[in-house]
Amino acid sequence: MSEFNVIIKNTIAEGFSHQEVQENLARYLKISPDKFAQLLTRKATVVKKGISSENAEKFRKILVKCGIEHEIQASSSSVNHEPQPEKENLPTTESTTLLPPAPQTTPAESVKTKPGLFERIPSEKRYSDIPFYRKPLTLILSFLFFSPATLIICLTGDTYSQNKGVVYQAPRGMRWLLILMSALYLAKGIAFALK
Repeated sequence: MSEFNVIIKNTIAEGFSHQEVQENLARYLKISPDKFAQLLTRKATVVKKGISSENAEKFRKILVKCGIEHEIQASSSSVNHEPQPEKENLPTTESTTLLPPAPQTTPAESVKTKPGLFERIPSEKRYSDIPFYRKPLTLILSFLFFSPATLIICLTGDTYSQNKGVVYQAPRGMRWLLILMSALYLAKGIAFALK
C-alpha cells in the first residue's frame, strides 16, 4: 500500500486573499495567525506524513478550499538525501519539515486505495453544518432508547464526528456495526413483544 505526504507550498492560490486563507487554515487545520505567518516564509511544509491516497485526496480538497497551494507526494525514505531541516510542531501533525524538491510520482504510486473498515476519513464539511441526528451523541441516545432511529440514520447516510477541530466521516465498519447491533436489538424487542 502506497503512503503519501501532504505538502503545503506556502503560496496563496489565485482568487483568495491573505485574510481568507488565514481564516480557512485556522478553521480547517487549526493553524494560528503566528504559525500562518511562519508558513508563508518557507518554501514548503509537510502537514501530513504517510497517509493513504484516499486520505491524501481528502486533505487536498480541504487545502483547495483553504486557498493555499499544495502538493501530494508519494512517501519514500529515499527522498531526503540532504540533512534534515529544523522541525516545528503544528497542531495538525506530529512534525513539520522543509522539503527538497519533490520527485515525480509514477502512475502506479498514485493508485487510489479504499480506507480500512475502521479508518476515520477527514471531511470537508463544517461540524455546524451537519444535522444533529448525524452526530455521535444522537446516535448513542437513539441506540439506547429507540434503536429503529439508529437503524434508519445509519442506513440513509454517513455519520460524522469531530476531533481537535477536524470533522471526520465515521468509518464504514463502525456504521455497519451500529446497523447490525440496532437490527439485533430491534429483533430482540419484537420477539419479546410477541411472547
